[in-house]
Amino acid sequence: MKNVIIGITWGGTIALIVSHWCNAVTTVLVIFFFYAIKLFITSCVNDFKDVRGDLAAGIRTLPACLGENRTKKILLSLNVILQS
Repeated sequence: MKNVIIGITWGGTIALIVSHWCNAVTTVLVIFFFYAIKLFITSCVNDFKDVRGDLAAGIRTLPACLGENRTKKILLSLNVILQS
């Protein structure tokens, strides 16, 4: 959930800044979704650093819940979809 909030918050902030100069709603939405997904992926990648500690502390990060391999596949798929 933390990663989703990070993506939405930063994506929304960047989209709001862009909307100051761009009046096209479609462009602002594309920018919002691009940065929201990109920052979600980046914050999930940072969760790989301490999977054992998260498991020991009971923190449910994506790599701790789904496993590292499955999380890597999901994040890679999101990144490929985002870039195409």
